[in-house]
Amino acid sequence: MKKTVVVLLAGICVCLSACSHKAGTQNNSAKCIIWNTDLVKILAQAKLERKPVMADFVSEESEWCKKMDAEVFCDPGVVKLSQKFLNVKIDVYKTPEAVTPYGIGSLPTILFLDRDGELLQPVVGYSETKDFKKVMSVVLRKSGTL
Repeated sequence: MKKTVVVLLAGICVCLSACSHKAGTQNNSAKCIIWNTDLVKILAQAKLERKPVMADFVSEESEWCKKMDAEVFCDPGVVKLSQKFLNVKIDVYKTPEAVTPYGIGSLPTILFLDRDGELLQPVVGYSETKDFKKVMSVVLRKSGTL
């Protein structure tokens, strides 16, 4: 009987450990920027909320885009600053009509737009986290949001 209880408790511990590991993994992804995918909707929302827009133009195949997602857009400081923006991620191959007005040529390209959709600041190519945070702060000051 004691052996059965010990084995049962060990099994429960293994299950709880696996569940908490999964929960931790889900929490990590929640600590990254949350993106919308509809630029038109975000631009309309920006006018209503009087917030600037951070538009990330990407491709699923781009290693530099993946690196930005993993390293920069999951940095706690970047995530905190991103909450002052309306964030939208546009796949240039899935929605090419969104790319045309901005003349996107390199990926990733992040465009910071004012609430009227006018360009405040571009970031073309991969950017180190500390440099990206500086750009975000400058844009927030320009837009009167910081």
